[in-house]
Amino acid sequence: MTKSLKELVEEAVANIAAPPKVKYEAGQFILDCGPVCNGTYEIDVSRANTPEKLLGWLMHLSSKTWFTGDHLESLIAVASSHFGWRVHP
Repeated sequence: MTKSLKELVEEAVANIAAPPKVKYEAGQFILDCGPVCNGTYEIDVSRANTPEKLLGWLMHLSSKTWFTGDHLESLIAVASSHFGWRVHP
């Protein structure tokens, strides 16, 4: 189904105004999961401080109904920025 121009514009505006899906704050990665899990899902940074640990979290989170591709991309970006990891596109 093709979206109308109005639908595309409304979607773009909503995405611009949307809060980030993941942020780093006070030693935690905080994921916005909405009302499904009372608003946020926190991961202590020490539990995701290596690429292997982060991959384990990504596997775990992928089973959550609220976890989207936006969450995936955002968590990788926030973690790699926090730890100084180089991520290849």
